[in-house]
Amino acid sequence: MESKNTLPTIHLNGTHPTDLFDQARAVRDAAAKLLVALQMAYPNGRDYYVQGNQAFTAADSEACARLEAVREIKEWAGQIAKVCLTSPGLKSENVVKS
Repeated sequence: MESKNTLPTIHLNGTHPTDLFDQARAVRDAAAKLLVALQMAYPNGRDYYVQGNQAFTAADSEACARLEAVREIKEWAGQIAKVCLTSPGLKSENVVKS
């Protein structure tokens, strides 16, 4: 599957793959936490019914869009991490899992 994101190329004059990997991991971890927080704050119909039927439908659709946007960010960070792990400058056995 080809990525819809433009991913970095690891090369001698660019950012070291360890730095890119650490940055990508930080983004991925933050996105994971944000997904949990967004799920906890998901709209509840009882908070919208007084506004009419369309209010909850709109809130639900908006919440789904927010979740999808964060999932895409998390996926993007994972793609960058994968690029780093396949580079000669960073081997997966040298990466400390957190």
